[in-house]
Amino acid sequence: MGSTASLSELLDRAVKKLPLLRRVTTERRFRRNPEYRAAVLEEIAVKLVDDERAVEILGLETCEQLCDGTMTVETAFFDAERLDNLERILKIIVEYLPQILAIVLKLFATILLLLTFSLVTSSTANAHWSYPRGSIQAHLQADHGVETAGMSQEQMLSYHDSLHQSSYRQSRSFAPVRRAVRLFRR
Repeated sequence: MGSTASLSELLDRAVKKLPLLRRVTTERRFRRNPEYRAAVLEEIAVKLVDDERAVEILGLETCEQLCDGTMTVETAFFDAERLDNLERILKIIVEYLPQILAIVLKLFATILLLLTFSLVTSSTANAHWSYPRGSIQAHLQADHGVETAGMSQEQMLSYHDSLHQSSYRQSRSFAPVRRAVRLFRR
């Protein structure tokens, strides 16, 4: 019986054909983030099913099974001993791979960015601004010129937050987000 390969194994073989730096980076991303690898595999399956050359090599039945989900990207189906077809399909995968990697990476970077923004904003949602003197009442009166008569402690804290919040949003640095995105790209 001949040796068969899954789409996942074909992806691994295609990645090995990439230029050195792109190959090393892609392999590292795949190891660190299985969801990223799965997303790339799904996109490759879609591209192969849409490509007439790939349909000719894989066969219409295989492409239909990939489309309807009866065959997964882990199902061994491709006759890896037919080297002529193997090279042809790998060439098609390598052709699409840079474009797919860029698309999926942007998607994951966007998700990471949104998560980071969410974490940054939610971590400060219930916090109050600090004040230098002993009581919030003294600070509001002395430093902000606010009359605090009749205000509760919570009202004073909320009012103090609102005074600082608008200037904080305008001058706030998003360095933690940049750092997180930089870490993701490594």
